[in-house]
Amino acid sequence: MRDYWYDTVIHLPEPCGLWQIQDGSLNNSLNPNSCGYAGAYAPFNSNHEYGTNVDTIYSPTYIYGNGSSNGHDVTVKNGISQINTLYPNSSPYFLSYPTAVFVRNVPSFYAMNAVDPDGDSLSFSSIHLVFPDSAQGNRPMSHFLPWAPFRYCIDYTSPNWDTTMTCFRNILYKCPPGSVYPNCTRYDPVYNPFDTDSTFQLNPTTGNITFTAQSAPQSADLLIRCDEYRNGVWLGAVNRRLRFIIVDSMFYSQPSLRIDTANLVNCSFDSNYVFRACTGAPISIPFDALGINNVSQLKLRDNHNFSLGASSSVTYFNQASDSVRGVLLWTPPANASGWYNLLVTVKDSVCSMTPYMFEHPYLLRIWISDGVNAGRDTAICAGASIQLQANVLGNNPATWSVLSGSANSLSCTNCNNPIATPAQTTTYVVQANLTGLSSCKQKDTITIVVQPDFSLNATDTLICAPLNQINLYAQPSGLPGALTYQWSPASGILGSSTQSQITINPSSTQYIVVASDTVGCFTHTDTSSIVYDPTFNPELLVSPTGSICTGDSVQLQITGGGNISWSPAYHISSLSDAVVWVWPDTTVSYVADIVSANSACHESLTYTVPVIALRADAGLDQEIFDGEAVILGGPNMLCGAGCHLKWFPISIYFLIILCIPKPYLTKPSRIG
Repeated sequence: MRDYWYDTVIHLPEPCGLWQIQDGSLNNSLNPNSCGYAGAYAPFNSNHEYGTNVDTIYSPTYIYGNGSSNGHDVTVKNGISQINTLYPNSSPYFLSYPTAVFVRNVPSFYAMNAVDPDGDSLSFSSIHLVFPDSAQGNRPMSHFLPWAPFRYCIDYTSPNWDTTMTCFRNILYKCPPGSVYPNCTRYDPVYNPFDTDSTFQLNPTTGNITFTAQSAPQSADLLIRCDEYRNGVWLGAVNRRLRFIIVDSMFYSQPSLRIDTANLVNCSFDSNYVFRACTGAPISIPFDALGINNVSQLKLRDNHNFSLGASSSVTYFNQASDSVRGVLLWTPPANASGWYNLLVTVKDSVCSMTPYMFEHPYLLRIWISDGVNAGRDTAICAGASIQLQANVLGNNPATWSVLSGSANSLSCTNCNNPIATPAQTTTYVVQANLTGLSSCKQKDTITIVVQPDFSLNATDTLICAPLNQINLYAQPSGLPGALTYQWSPASGILGSSTQSQITINPSSTQYIVVASDTVGCFTHTDTSSIVYDPTFNPELLVSPTGSICTGDSVQLQITGGGNISWSPAYHISSLSDAVVWVWPDTTVSYVADIVSANSACHESLTYTVPVIALRADAGLDQEIFDGEAVILGGPNMLCGAGCHLKWFPISIYFLIILCIPKPYLTKPSRIG
């Protein structure tokens, strides 16, 4: 017999609502009608993973969900794949053959050997295998291939596998639970998907199948659904089609593989061929393949060179006997982490009344870790709690303590999974005691970042004077850490609208900003109201500029403003006009307070008028005798900076040249 089977991985290149994948064979020589098949029950029908028998008919597979270039791989071993595209994910694959041969009336075991590349949890269930029928619609397999009350008696001595001999027998089916004989359903995907007398059992965690077939020959098609979960979140489902071929043989029983747990070195045994170990030390796993009877001729092989690498070896003893021992020696490399798989195939070459040589795969799964792992650092919202998980090799006990941060924030310390309620960012330490596993890490830490709440302030903005663009700011407070921002409406925003500061074209409007922390705890919204008054652009014009003398005046004029108020009220023509005259007799600073008539815009403009003070006052007339002196100059004399006074006899007008405010004269000369 030749068994044609294959697998491949298809990477969905782009998002699409519905993918359709087709497979089939273009080789007409594989058509079952040309190979002398013995009808629907014959054990020689070719079969591939999904679809119909291998022939020229293409069988489509529909994949519901969006493809993605960032990690959605579909292993083509499945009938229908459904994908949760919110999570980058690769579908599980299976290391066991999709076809297997079993013997009637012998307790049988089929290992699914499912491996998920991402380490996700798998859940298995048996479902109806539905085939289309043009006349009656979709029907289960039992509709097209019912268990007839007879079986073929195959003459194995005939080169043509003659099936003309028919052996009739009376069949009494054991009803599946929930139904009563004789009205019980012969086809049931959970309890009796083929003739097993309801001994069929599917392990929902591992996918392994046990049963005892009741009739032979049978060619039973099964459809197994495998759902994939990550931290309780459903990721997708794949359907795997299996074909079990049931034959008669009085000399054969399925061999078993047993682990010598007493002689394990540097690793621990969980169950179902699952082991746990750490890097840094060689591990040894001895196992024995045992035949049920002494006529078995067992030969073992494995894939350690491919799956474990050059640092591994497997040695076998007593090959071709009914008891073969194997010993795996492997030193995990320093960067090893996660699941590693050793597939051991047990082949029984016993001579029997059948032409088959029976092979049974057994998957040894080895989990490599640091020893104790507290998990990844994570963040929680202020006031929230989180359950810590100590992933300890072999599920050994662990203790917890606080390294820094909130003391007494653990619900328990002598437990593997305490609940932490930190009030601030806190680092916790988990400690384990892995006896006999010295290479394993005994301690690990995890930091729980507490995301505090925050407030947000987007201030209102008053824009006075014409501008091409302005900036708006959102100011958070409360030390929130990293935040994301979103401003709206988008109209008027120049450039990015997702920063704390945005640039806009000014107008009288409102902008809303929404800020959220990157943990997803808190979101706050604020509004920035903008009042834009482009007509308010006051300017102070002065004529003339520069210094003036006492008695001169200056014109002050305000343009581009609104309501005006002048101060001080000193030598000024008006306190509210846009144009005023001032004539100070000393240096004075005049202030114009301008308020817009359209908005709350206001501005103060100041101009200082420098005055050169001049006022002549010779004082009262006085009489003196010869030889006496007198002081000239009255109290109203003004002579500021740059002023010069010169005294002359009364017959000549004095000129403001020489500044002598109070001259002291002696012996004035007479004129005439």
